[in-house]
This record gives sequence, C-alpha cells and structure tokens, in this order.
Amino acid sequence: MKEITISNNDLFIFEDRDDLSIGAADEIATLAQEAVKKTGRFALSLAGGSTPRQLYTLLASEPWVKQMPWGKTHIFFGDERCVSHSAAESNFKMINEALLSKVPIPKGNIHAPVGQESNPEQAAWNYQQQLIDFFGGQVPVFDLVLLGLGPEGHTASIFPNSPAASERQRLVVSYRVDDEHGWRMTMTFPVINAARHVMFLVAGSEKQEIVGQIFSEAANGHQIPAKLVAPQSGMLTWYFDEAAAEKLAQSIG
Repeated sequence: MKEITISNNDLFIFEDRDDLSIGAADEIATLAQEAVKKTGRFALSLAGGSTPRQLYTLLASEPWVKQMPWGKTHIFFGDERCVSHSAAESNFKMINEALLSKVPIPKGNIHAPVGQESNPEQAAWNYQQQLIDFFGGQVPVFDLVLLGLGPEGHTASIFPNSPAASERQRLVVSYRVDDEHGWRMTMTFPVINAARHVMFLVAGSEKQEIVGQIFSEAANGHQIPAKLVAPQSGMLTWYFDEAAAEKLAQSIG
C-alpha cells in the first residue's frame, strides 16, 4: 500500500481490489468503534456498485463482523435507483444481500428510502425528512459517507451537469438522468460535505482517466461532480487499486 497526501485528501493505493477492500473494512471498523465511544452511535451512508459490494461482503465476514458495533450502527443509502427494493438493479437489494441480511443489525437501524419506484419526487422529500428526523432537524452529519466513482465522474447519483450537481438547498433529490440510467434519488453535496469522514472506493483500469482528471487543476466540478466532494471540516480519503491510480502520478507530478 502507498499513501499520498494532497491538501486535505489522503490517498491510499492498494495492489488490487481485494487489498483495497480489506483496507477499507479495517478502517470502517475502526471509525465505527471510535464513533460509538464518542457519541453512542455510528451513522453510515452506503454506496452502490461492484467495488463497495466486495467491501460489504467482507464486513459481513470474520473478523470484521465481530468488530463492528452493529447494534449501534445506523445505515443510510447515499443514492438509489428509482425501482423497487426487489429489483435486480436496486442498491438496497445488493446491500441487503451482501451485508444487512448477514449481520446482527436491528431492523430499526436500517433507514432505506421507500416509494421511489412509484413517486420518485415524493420519495426524495420523504427521505430528506428521515434525515432531518434522525439528525435532529439539522444538516445531517454522518460519521462516514462511502462513495464510488463513475467513469464519467459521477458519484452517488450526481451526474455531470445535472440538477443534483448544482443543488445546494435540498438534502435529497430525484431526477431522470437519461434513458440509460433512468430515474435516480441521491443525497446532495450539502449532506456529503458535512460528513466527518468521506471515503471514495475506486477500482479498475476504466477509472484511470477520470481519476487523472479529478486531480488535475483544470478539472471542472460541474462536469466532474466527484471533484466537488470537499468535506467542510471532515476528512476525505481515497482508496484506489493500482489499475485505477495508474495516471494519478501524472496528474499530481
């Protein structure tokens, strides 16, 4: 593993996706234990995608399943496709199968959006209210927000030049991305950037071009939403495998 620090970004480069997932699982278990000691709970926003799925499978296995304080962990969903929870493309379905159904977390600690398949806009308002209720009427401050990265620079379901990329008032929005991606619901930057810790998980050679652009001074945030992730007072950590980080040295060198 290699570690690089750029401004407020801590970058960790692992040999492959397996090592990346192990490193992330270790860090999450540590952050969870620290949060419970300080505040009595661990508020975690999860991401969809293939790289997080491997991480979730690890968290549900030894030794991490016993290290996590599941009874005091509260799970939220950073974004969701506007389909039912049983649909193959649902983030909830993936996360439930890989993690939630396999760990001793109380059902009341799982805070999932509902109704997005029939009324995406109302479901977004309802999920925003869930956040407000849980965090006491304030801007949510998650202990950890997990994020992935799309090859065109989207993160959560904030796509380039979308209404979500410029939203600064609402906590959750839903909108139609395009015919390929359909309707999405996503937490917005006011939530992401209020977190105590934000962790990107980025793996695969198909990500190397966008990674290089993100760390280029010339990159535009509305065209590359992931570049707009900048926690106000929290930590920002990037976990890469070597394939995704191949052009990173060129960008920062």
